[in-house]
Amino acid sequence: MKINDIISYLEQEFPLKRQEEWDNSGLAYRAKGKIDKIMITLTVTEQTIDKAVEQGVDLIISHHPIDFKNWIIDQNNELDFQKSQKIYQILQEKQLSLYVIHTNYDKSMMNQSLLRSLGLDIVETKCLVKEIELGLIGRLRKEIQLLELIKILKEKLGLKKLKISAVDLERKIEKISICAGSGKDLLDFAIKNSDVYLTGDTNYHAMEKACHYNYPLIDIGHHESETLGFKGLYEKLASVLNVKIIYYESENFHINY
Repeated sequence: MKINDIISYLEQEFPLKRQEEWDNSGLAYRAKGKIDKIMITLTVTEQTIDKAVEQGVDLIISHHPIDFKNWIIDQNNELDFQKSQKIYQILQEKQLSLYVIHTNYDKSMMNQSLLRSLGLDIVETKCLVKEIELGLIGRLRKEIQLLELIKILKEKLGLKKLKISAVDLERKIEKISICAGSGKDLLDFAIKNSDVYLTGDTNYHAMEKACHYNYPLIDIGHHESETLGFKGLYEKLASVLNVKIIYYESENFHINY
């Protein structure tokens, strides 16, 4: 399959104009024109590229960009710049193309895919913040206990522990706000419009605010939530593109607690 046909499909389904201003979605590096095998993955690392070469992949489609727009080389991001340049160099050496689909995917499929993968009985959804287009509110067909929701999250996300604000675990939950990845900035909207908020990268101040309002904020992990949500892209492309596609979850992303 021609790479231009794949790109045309991606940009029709996930227009680049929908990405955030600071984002860097789109074709990051082009090597071969003919694509026989695609790897879908969350983040491009040296290990990811090694696996792609081992599997005979021609094109990697990643969620996270290698770098972002308007980077200035200074003492604060010099290491980031060196890291990104190393990845570009390896892509060139291995003749692997890379296409990035980040916040334009987040606004289209990420949270819908994540909710579906969690297996929750959702009867309707709406955008958490219409002007931003990130995050969803889903209404359950039937109320469940917060403790039951926690058990579902741990099982589906493969987590032994969850970070949650101190609230009554027996309270009933009907409306669930969700934002895969880093969504603590949407906490205020979630508090006003739903019974619980699921997101990643929460900090002390977000948890303190949630506790103040006796509101359940659950940190489901940036990596874990997006890994599950990005599988929706794999399922979509596997059903429409006439090319072999694999999904690879990096094995070298580990945080010890």
